[in-house]
Amino acid sequence: MTRYAAFTGRPNVLVAEDNPHHQVLTLRLLGQLGLIADLVEDGVSVLGAIKRKRYQLLLLDLNMPLMNGFEVARAIVTEYPRTRRPIMIAVTANTELRAREQCLEAGMDEYLAKPISLEDLRSILGGFGFVTKDEGKEPFASPRQDEASVEMQNRLDLLVSETDPEFVTELIDKFAEEGRPDLTEIERAVRARDWESLKMTAHALKGASRNLGAEKLGKYLENIERIAETRREAETIEIATLKNLFEKSVEDLKQYCIQLSKRTP
Repeated sequence: MTRYAAFTGRPNVLVAEDNPHHQVLTLRLLGQLGLIADLVEDGVSVLGAIKRKRYQLLLLDLNMPLMNGFEVARAIVTEYPRTRRPIMIAVTANTELRAREQCLEAGMDEYLAKPISLEDLRSILGGFGFVTKDEGKEPFASPRQDEASVEMQNRLDLLVSETDPEFVTELIDKFAEEGRPDLTEIERAVRARDWESLKMTAHALKGASRNLGAEKLGKYLENIERIAETRREAETIEIATLKNLFEKSVEDLKQYCIQLSKRTP
């Protein structure tokens, strides 16, 4: 963690992320730290962007189309000497103990677990000298705990403290609007045994759900993703249950927005 320990000036930052919800949040949190980033949505585009521009920092999602994060990292390590390639930070929902080791073995420099927070991002980037490790804003304290699960409320309160109420409300609206087409696609993919689409759609909606603290929905989508990976047991996917979990999550999120509007000027 020493290549950019004395980095001065604003680094060129590239974010490789295909999930719209993670894109919006990652760019916003980087902005909170005074960093402006370029965005690409697949692994091949990462390599193209790096050829065109010198980047000092790459936030690299592991699950992307065309080339995954591991393939991208290995390609960059092969093509560029250590002093010429960007600091590569893996960003992934995989929290298994082995995940960080696998990222480092592929040539990445650090590992950041989703859903990301401002302080986790600040800590890791501060370790490379890209930002200072100063204290962030005071945590947002919600006076109510009965409108949504404690887990969801804690995650939303954290997002509010790291961004602002308007941004979080917009993120919730985006989730509600874009989630229903994803449910329709999951239902179609289950009927058609379209495993690739099922895996990708469930993965994307899972990430968006956990981004907002909707863990029950996220866990059910994670199970669907595993079924798609093994290409079996599709009959155990209960679409009605999935839809109910989604609508309940949206209801809780909307209720949070109502309570949030009452607490903010």
